[in-house]
Amino acid sequence: MREGLGPSLVPFYRQLLPPLRKVNRYRGEQLFNEDLHGESYDEMVESTLNKLEQSGGQYAFINIKYIIPTYESCTGAH
Repeated sequence: MREGLGPSLVPFYRQLLPPLRKVNRYRGEQLFNEDLHGESYDEMVESTLNKLEQSGGQYAFINIKYIIPTYESCTGAH
């Protein structure tokens, strides 16, 4: 991700993240798609959330956690 872009996305997490929340509801049912190169949909969502947290600055985790309560930090944030 481009440097400086991550923190500027944080205010938009409330619009961007709710569709990703659905994945956590269906964790038992793994969704696969051949276009994902063997990676499951929930793995891609987790990877995306991790990248947003890592690049989003000090308030990224708390904002992700607010929208997706089951999200666990990849950086050790609480």
